[in-house]
Amino acid sequence: MKIRPKLILAFSLSMVTVAIILGSISYYKANNALTEVVESKLLTKATDTAVYVEEKINEELVLLEMLAKLEDIQSMEPEKQRRIILTFVEGNEDLLSLLVIDNNEQVITTSDDSFLDSFAKDVSQKGLSGETFISDVHIDTKLNQPVMYATMPIKKGEAIQGTLLARLDGRFLSKVAQEIDIGETGYSFITNQEGVAVGHANEEFVIEQVNFVQIAKEDAEYEELANLLTTMGTGETGVLKYYFQGKERIAAYSPIHGTDWSVGVAVFQSEALEKIFSLRTVVFTATIILLIAGIAIAFFLGGQLANPLIVVERLGLIVADGDFTNDVPERLLRRKDEVGSIAQAIDSITRNMRDIVSQITSNAHSVASQSEQLTTVTEQSIEAANDVAQSIQEVAEASETQVLSSEESVEAIVEMSKGVQRIADTAIELSEFSNHTTDKSRLGAESVQLAIKQMSNIHEGSNETTELINHLKESSEQVGEIVKLITAISEQTNLLALNAAIEAARAGDAGRGFAVVANEIRILSEQTANSTQEINTLIHEIQSEVSEAVTSVHGAQNEIKKGNSTLQTVGEAFNEILTLIEQVNEQVEDLSAVSEEMSASSEEVSASIEEMANKAKQSSANAQQVAAASEEQLATIDDINSTAETLESMAQELSDLANQFKI
Repeated sequence: MKIRPKLILAFSLSMVTVAIILGSISYYKANNALTEVVESKLLTKATDTAVYVEEKINEELVLLEMLAKLEDIQSMEPEKQRRIILTFVEGNEDLLSLLVIDNNEQVITTSDDSFLDSFAKDVSQKGLSGETFISDVHIDTKLNQPVMYATMPIKKGEAIQGTLLARLDGRFLSKVAQEIDIGETGYSFITNQEGVAVGHANEEFVIEQVNFVQIAKEDAEYEELANLLTTMGTGETGVLKYYFQGKERIAAYSPIHGTDWSVGVAVFQSEALEKIFSLRTVVFTATIILLIAGIAIAFFLGGQLANPLIVVERLGLIVADGDFTNDVPERLLRRKDEVGSIAQAIDSITRNMRDIVSQITSNAHSVASQSEQLTTVTEQSIEAANDVAQSIQEVAEASETQVLSSEESVEAIVEMSKGVQRIADTAIELSEFSNHTTDKSRLGAESVQLAIKQMSNIHEGSNETTELINHLKESSEQVGEIVKLITAISEQTNLLALNAAIEAARAGDAGRGFAVVANEIRILSEQTANSTQEINTLIHEIQSEVSEAVTSVHGAQNEIKKGNSTLQTVGEAFNEILTLIEQVNEQVEDLSAVSEEMSASSEEVSASIEEMANKAKQSSANAQQVAAASEEQLATIDDINSTAETLESMAQELSDLANQFKI
């Protein structure tokens, strides 16, 4: 797989992972936070409701206490007492009747014709024993309605004269519960230790005295509700979720001080967590948008990082194939990073090789042209030598003809000598060019080695970067552990503050100041927990980004290895070029030696012909010697012709070698 798809895939997977993790964490944290807020509000509502109910009950008891302290009541005279209690009953809508009972448990005064059943007698005995008491809801068989009894001792000094027994409307606590406003689906209820409702927004539960704790023993559907009622009966404060009548509900509960009752406030879970459902939609939408943006960024960054490397790789492969016609883009040459260094090295190699190949091609054409001229001269020399041989054969017949032929031979030899000299000069120039070409090739090879060294330095730098990133990852993990410790401390502080608030509430007015301090401590611990959570989130993000950086550095290291391999190939190509140029240089040196031999031979031929001209008159006597010289001349000319053909072949090989490169 190419580097661009790899980078795009890596970035995309990273963004998808980050988006999913962030979305999940955000939803989880927000869900917990909103749940805690809902539970906290419900618990506050339950506590406030318990205080409110307690105040309502105390109001009734305070009125009874005030009534019990009146002298007419303490006189235990029915006539005096009756006038007062009738007025008292008329002014209290929740009071059904009021009775005065003496120490003999006899009703001496009543606001109506009420009688005492066994339940009322038990309550009155508590008053006669000096206890202020309010009973659970009781179904009055005569009235056929729920009633509650409150008793207040009548004391004169320290002596108990009797007791006041107030028969209250059993729906009194239900009315209080109905006054509590808790959202659209919320409601409140009051239960005793047995889990039976003594006050409920739905009065039927109070009238029918339904005991769900007992019902749950036979019907598992009410187990969660029974568990709630049982927990409330222990006098604890807390929050529980339960299932009732086809709905999931959340209830907070708190005890009513001075009684055996507890107040519960409940609301449908769908209403309480409505914002969480909306938040889930928002988080999901935001995650999708983040994913789309992340993938788009991955495509953009992948292209930005991979495109320069792809261009450099393509140029390296083209140069390795001997094609030097492509220029390195200016935008790569202007880069200040490692890619720019490699691009500059390839550009330098390309330019040097263009000059070298151009010079080799030009000199090869020059050598070919000179070899063609040399071939022409040698052919002329051969013809001249044949003429000389013919003149030797006819020397006896015409000396003048022999002299003329000798002169023509001298001229031909002179021309041949000039041609040989030109060949020698060309060979010298070619030798110098070969040396220059060798130097350029060595320079190119050194440039390639420098590029390879730079690639190695880049690879070492990326390894150091990887080590630093791994160290950063370890440090972030240590910070994460510290944050966990702070979170645990803040949670413990919150718990201690909550316990302190509960104890302060139990202490009543005396503990209100301490309750405020405990509440401030709890708020501070919650803020600490939120701050540590945000730090923890940032630590996770840093760890994720460090992992992404490690992956990117590994990918870059693989690409650096590929670039190093390409440069190795280019270096091998330069070594082959250097070897071929050295071979050409050796052949040029051989050509130069042959040219020198031809020049010396032509001078000897010229001297021989001049001597023959001077001794033209003695041509007959020296005909054999002239014939031998002519044969030697023909042999030398053959050597020159052979050398010219060799030179032409070498020029063609040099041209073919240069044509292997494109400039």
